[in-house]
Formats: sequence, structure tokens, C-alpha cells
Amino acid sequence: MEAMNQHLYIQLLFDILIPMIVGLWAIYYLSERIKEDKHVLRNGLPAEGIVCDFDESAISESSEMDLKYPIVRFVTQKGEWITERYYVADSRMKLGDTIKVIYDPENPSTFLVEARNAPVTTYILWSLIGAGGILWGFYQLIRYLLT
Repeated sequence: MEAMNQHLYIQLLFDILIPMIVGLWAIYYLSERIKEDKHVLRNGLPAEGIVCDFDESAISESSEMDLKYPIVRFVTQKGEWITERYYVADSRMKLGDTIKVIYDPENPSTFLVEARNAPVTTYILWSLIGAGGILWGFYQLIRYLLT
């Protein structure tokens, strides 16, 4: 009987709690990302950057889809050279592309690329992960309570 209860608790953990925790974490990450992006848009300074390299990350070893995160180099108004990986993978960017960036003057390594819809896509993806995890957890909880 005790082994059965332990199995039930493990099943509840994997079916309900973990999806809900992942969902809540995704929503938290999304809200922090949006807050940071809004801060950069409100307080940021413009600069012209260049795509100088890519950080390519495979989704999985068996996947043929690689994510290409552009590494952008630009000069701040104070004359500092900044070379940083952009947080959004964008396969449309090419090596050597000149792009407009908006950077945070307090932390120039935090920047956004102007005129790209990629952050919106990222917001949608994190929203779906968050909502999906939370809804799946609630679905499993209701299933458990009704049986």
C-alpha cells in the first residue's frame, strides 16, 4: 500500500507540479524579459552595429535545425566597443550585416536590434510554454480529482 502511495506521489509530481512550475517559470522569465526590453526602449541610445559572428546552437543532436544567435559589435556614445550575443536567434541576419541597435547606457551589453519582430516571436514562444505548462498541470489536477 505504501509503495502504491509513493508511486501516486511521484505521478502527481510529474503530471501536475513539474508542468506548473515550468509554466510559472516561463511566465516569470517572459515578464522579466519584457520589463528589460521596455527599459531599453525607453532609456536606450541608438548605435549602428555589425553582425560579426554567430553563436550556433543545435536544438538537439538529432535536430537539423540550428539556432543562429548573432554576435553584434557596436560602439557606444562614450566610445566603448561592445561585442555581445543577441538574445534572439535570427536566421535572417547575415555575417557583415549593418544593423541599428538600441542599447542601455547603464549596461551597454543589454541591447535590442531595431526593426525586428524577433522579440515578439520570443514573447509568443515563452507565453505558449508558460500557458501550456500551467494548463496541462490544471488538466492533470482535475483528472486526478475526478477519479
